[in-house]
Amino acid sequence: MSEYQYYEFRSLDRPLTKKQMDELRDYSSRAHISSDSFVNQPAILA
Repeated sequence: MSEYQYYEFRSLDRPLTKKQMDELRDYSSRAHISSDSFVNQPAILA
């Protein structure tokens, strides 16, 4: 059995800057990152 970590957050006060989104990219190359959210879903293995 594998273990994974799931991360998700929403930016409520203000949109993330390009620099902040680039910094988040360092945490995950597969995450969906936008100016108001970060969602890191694990790959589904068949």
